[in-house]
Amino acid sequence: FAGIGRPEKFFDSLRAAGAELAGTRPFPDHHPFTEKDFAELAAKAKALGAPLITTEKDWIRLTPEQKSQVRVFPITLSWRKPETLDRLLNDLFRNG
Repeated sequence: FAGIGRPEKFFDSLRAAGAELAGTRPFPDHHPFTEKDFAELAAKAKALGAPLITTEKDWIRLTPEQKSQVRVFPITLSWRKPETLDRLLNDLFRNG
């Protein structure tokens, strides 16, 4: 499950990493997960015999008890050419 701007991209990343998704549940960006939301997610995962997996951004907004039931799939950003990032940041700060 994911409450980010483009949840399908997250699901695609899981698939690309080799995960077989039993189901997906997109939520709107910055969705405030309710107890009902989580109960439905947990029940569906249990019925499918699948773990719950989400983004770090969404995991951080769960309660401690909920967090213990959810796996996190970390996403990192890397640049093929780090100097490109340096140039972009330098331009931003020089012109900002």
